[in-house]
Amino acid sequence: MKMKKIKTVQIGWGHDHALAVWECLKRNADVFETAGYYIPETEKDKFPDRAAAFGGLKRYGSEEEIFRDPTVEAVVVETEEAALTRYALAAVRAGRHVHMDKPGGFKAEEFDALVSAVKERKTAFSLGYMYRYNPFVREAIERVRRGELGEIFSVEA
Repeated sequence: MKMKKIKTVQIGWGHDHALAVWECLKRNADVFETAGYYIPETEKDKFPDRAAAFGGLKRYGSEEEIFRDPTVEAVVVETEEAALTRYALAAVRAGRHVHMDKPGGFKAEEFDALVSAVKERKTAFSLGYMYRYNPFVREAIERVRRGELGEIFSVEA
């Protein structure tokens, strides 16, 4: 049985990982249908070199246009860090599933509002994460450097 693809739109290209996430969506075309993208005004002129990666797909004129499209199920938020939580919250309030890059915002109350909206709307939510800052990962790396864990031949995370 063939699985229905998840129709996805990316908001932003200002985050450091924006192009890598976009390429990941395209590589996983058996799961995701990349419907298009929206670039906030604040990012249009700052990162002109990134436009080519999005060529050939629909460029939405506003976030409202995305949310009016009933076929869009999920939104990937890859804006500059200061705008991540705002766009993710708008997408969740519009009933879309969301992946946003880190951080979860600059103010705890903004992220709390996002989490509350996710719970209320019962949408899926994914937050980018950097394992290298996890205290347990940092400890494991130090133990490897000290030779306490023997020869490492495989790591899964």
